[in-house]
Amino acid sequence: MDITHLLYADDFIVFLNGGKSSITGLMEFLRRYEACTGQKINKAKSGIFMHHSTPATRKTIIQTHCGIQMGTFPNLYLGAPICYGRMRIAHFDSLIRRVQMKIEGWKGKLLSAGDKLIFINHVLNSMPIHLLSSSHVPQTIFKRLEMMFANFFWGSYDRHPKRKWVAWGTICRPKDEGGVAASNLWKGIYGLIETVKTNTAWVLGKGDISFWFEDSTGNGALCDCTATSIHQQIKVNEVLDENGVWHWESLQAELSATLEDSLTHKFKLREEEDKPIWAESIDGNFTTKSAWNFWRTKDPLFCRADWIWHAFISIPDERYDEYRRSSDFIKEYIFPGGCLPSLSRLTSAMAAGSRLCVEHLENIGIHYYQTLIYWRDNFMAKQSKILELGFDERFIRTWEYYFVYCAAGFKTYTLGNYQIVFSRPGNMTTFSDSYKEPISQNAKSKPKPSKWLDRRSRRDGRIACYSELRDRKENDSETTIGGRAESIENSSRTTNDDTQKQRGVAGYIKSFSSGE
Repeated sequence: MDITHLLYADDFIVFLNGGKSSITGLMEFLRRYEACTGQKINKAKSGIFMHHSTPATRKTIIQTHCGIQMGTFPNLYLGAPICYGRMRIAHFDSLIRRVQMKIEGWKGKLLSAGDKLIFINHVLNSMPIHLLSSSHVPQTIFKRLEMMFANFFWGSYDRHPKRKWVAWGTICRPKDEGGVAASNLWKGIYGLIETVKTNTAWVLGKGDISFWFEDSTGNGALCDCTATSIHQQIKVNEVLDENGVWHWESLQAELSATLEDSLTHKFKLREEEDKPIWAESIDGNFTTKSAWNFWRTKDPLFCRADWIWHAFISIPDERYDEYRRSSDFIKEYIFPGGCLPSLSRLTSAMAAGSRLCVEHLENIGIHYYQTLIYWRDNFMAKQSKILELGFDERFIRTWEYYFVYCAAGFKTYTLGNYQIVFSRPGNMTTFSDSYKEPISQNAKSKPKPSKWLDRRSRRDGRIACYSELRDRKENDSETTIGGRAESIENSSRTTNDDTQKQRGVAGYIKSFSSGE
């Protein structure tokens, strides 16, 4: 598309070929504009920009005819540099100077770390937003800006930056990943448009979207599946009528039988506007936050809590190896490439990769069976609404089978739904009882937390906590289990401290649940 001019408020750019007629026509247009509006063109603030290979004599003639001074590239328009060729580092010197001047104005003030984070998040990071969204900024500019932000955050002494104890990328992480949630410059805004389009589908309404280039099937744009050399600008409502019937003759092109079969009776037009659906958010609405979380590299979650709760669906240990090598309905159609873990595989992986211990374990599979039955009944009761959204009978049968298939697995204990709690070794707060009322922090008779103890005392305290937990569990179960609790107590007293440390809570729960 040829662009003749750019106009925003009182900033006006006109593109000319440099010929005598075009320049004369522009000056005549400006003269008429001044006569009609009473406004005058400020020639002192205007400029003529030409390619560097233009002869000097031609530049002089044009400048004399227009009465406007000659400018040089790059030229700033609405804060973004305009130049020919590649964007260079020197083109963004004005941005670096503006950020530096803003930081220099704050250096004389006594600012805490929290104050500096607020200034970085809400002032410094907002300055280059327009430029990042409109230009392809070199990586060196990002590094310079982040270095300036880091120097401002950590401070300086005698005009020299102080030591940076933590990398700036770590500071910019979310708090649950070990950072302080400082805003990070989004280097990918300019190049993320195609990614957003790829992960956006459309829910058909009136069908005013492109038949070829918009994803109305949920499987990608049709232009990626077949040739589109004929009738490219056709819309969906020109091929599909309000009764859901496709008129392939309107395409003036031959579609494959597979493609026609996948489209037949799958969609129906409605008296609503076509709605885009962003695949990376639960409600389907696009937000910059969801796009940022989709694009960025995520770090492992940083847990400050005393325990970790985890829920997962499992396969029995004796069937795990066979299950990994085989395929079923779930792995084929619902979660392609997925694989359910077994309980022993998960706990052994946790033990090998960390020092966490199992504190609580519960299988709620039978309750999940009832949940799936409720979901199935609710799903089948709303068949008409689902069909109105454009889904077909095959979609309904697939998910009805999924609900019943999984419910049968939990009913027969072929599948398990475990809730498991991992705790740090020697964690006295968690081992007291996380599921009862917390112990008052003002109780003078309670011992100090284990983090105040030395290494040997911490080890001894951990063993004592394990023994205390076993005794408490055994005492609580005497009224319901009877003699079995007494046998557990006697057997636990005969083991030495090293055996108790090795077994931990996981070993105790395993022996308790198996009735040893």
